[in-house]
Amino acid sequence: MHRGARVFEFGEADPRAYSTRVLTYGELFHVKRLKGLRHRLTDWIPSSTADGISKGIKVLAALGVLAGLIIALVKLL
Repeated sequence: MHRGARVFEFGEADPRAYSTRVLTYGELFHVKRLKGLRHRLTDWIPSSTADGISKGIKVLAALGVLAGLIIALVKLL
């Protein structure tokens, strides 16, 4: 899901009869289309603390594997 904001519109005559809609980042800032890396990064940004922790663990695991490969290559040389 793309980042954005939910807008609630209330009328003075009957505040209980409100309307709501979602505005995306592009609609809010008049951006027609996000491209490339910026688009991927906005999709990758965690939407909650639990999601952030999960993604952080995956990044640390990938860095650990990469470090292990580098150490193994250095030992071979």
